[in-house]
Amino acid sequence: MNRNQSVDSTETLELDSGLSLVPRLKLNLTVHRSDASVKPLDEWQLKTSLIDFLKASFSIAVPEDDLHVRKLKDVKKRKREDPVACGRLFIRELGFLSSGKIEQWKKMVVAKMDGIELSLVGVRFKLSVEIPQSDNFEAMKKEWEAFDGGGDTGYSRGRKQEPDTIVLRGVPSRWFAETRTRRDETTTAAMNRNQSVDSTETLELDSGLSLVPRLKLNLTVHRSDASVKPLDEWQLKTSLIDFLKASFSIAVPEDDLHVRKLKDVKKRKREDPVACGRLFIRELGFLSSGKIEQWKKMVVAKMDGIELSLVGVRFKLSVEIPQSDNFEAMKKEWEAFDGGGDTGYSRGRKQEPDTIVLRGVPSRWFAETRVSSKPSMLVTHTIFATLGKIRNLDVAEDDGIGKDADEDGEDIVPGLQCKIVVRFEDHREFSKALKMLCGRSLQKQGSRLKADYDVSWDKDGIFRNARSQNEETLKVASYNYRSEPARYQSHAPRFSQNNTHSKRFKV
Repeated sequence: MNRNQSVDSTETLELDSGLSLVPRLKLNLTVHRSDASVKPLDEWQLKTSLIDFLKASFSIAVPEDDLHVRKLKDVKKRKREDPVACGRLFIRELGFLSSGKIEQWKKMVVAKMDGIELSLVGVRFKLSVEIPQSDNFEAMKKEWEAFDGGGDTGYSRGRKQEPDTIVLRGVPSRWFAETRTRRDETTTAAMNRNQSVDSTETLELDSGLSLVPRLKLNLTVHRSDASVKPLDEWQLKTSLIDFLKASFSIAVPEDDLHVRKLKDVKKRKREDPVACGRLFIRELGFLSSGKIEQWKKMVVAKMDGIELSLVGVRFKLSVEIPQSDNFEAMKKEWEAFDGGGDTGYSRGRKQEPDTIVLRGVPSRWFAETRVSSKPSMLVTHTIFATLGKIRNLDVAEDDGIGKDADEDGEDIVPGLQCKIVVRFEDHREFSKALKMLCGRSLQKQGSRLKADYDVSWDKDGIFRNARSQNEETLKVASYNYRSEPARYQSHAPRFSQNNTHSKRFKV
């Protein structure tokens, strides 16, 4: 943008998507008769005569395709002063002009061409030439400065106008669809590539995003002795990090281990937990695809139930893989799901969901760059299309994590995270996408942040319920419309001639 602002009016402006703005002079042509002849105009002779005139007068060779002439209909029925033809002339080779002289040269061309007479096989025609207002910035500026506004124009009457909107017409639609076409081709290639990636490799998405593998564990800490001494979070984290290094030869950064004491520990029962947390193990490159699930189970088995002695106080650790990271557990859940009620599913039938719910991802990663910080439907669709064919999509700010959390939940700043609901074409596409999202974190190129989202399948039938509500609304509206005449008809007898007793007069 800054580079284009320094380009003068004789140079080409480079745009995005392989487009550019090339300088040219556009002239509107109008042809009138200048004698009493009624012989019709020959368009080809007119074009040839004009091209020769331009070559002789300005040393400019204009291709025939850049000169458009069209005879006006019903020439015989027109008045003598009415034009017989109109056209457009484009002069594109302006490289011989310097920036400061181009406007002066344009005026000189118009002055030389306007009013000339052309003799075409003994019939004389007069040519009128002007630069269209759409090519004349100064003329448009005078127009908006003199514009009175008012009415339904959106401008204030009598005030100096300062418009801020441009209207562009007559550009090929396909030139503005190619970017999306290329993006779709890239998306399809990425989708095919991602389906062959195993669970230990990174999945590349669109917009610089990627899904990186990791193991997420939910931690729960209970007391295992009669002590009432409070838990030291730092000591617990240090002890766990040392245990992981000694048992699995894994160095876990402190930022990947989150521990939080639960409030009102003294008021809780002895069997209640005193702390909870999450552990992320991200360096899984040493594992092969076939062994990762077995290794995860081995880690959970070794960690679950261990006792930690922290300065003479013993605590017991419970460890589990969250359901949002366990595809097989979610599969068993939807297979056992009964449905019915307001869920949008049929009661008693085998469920085959097709909708994924993703929560806890940064809104700005799904926003249009340099346009907004709010998530965009188009950007979100492009990103998730690399996982499978999408049927429907919904994206919104997600403040519900804080509301759905327990009383010890952390505060969520509104607007920073979003909730994404993706409905795929069928259950097969849904299953493939859910498998790819399970056990991974979202990462953006150039950012150190890793979004450890929660993913689940749609138990509420979000899109199904929305469709049912729309259908119910239409039914109610249709019923009210059909009932409307009957409502008026029921009052009609009061004013009919056969029921004169219903008329009342004050004497």
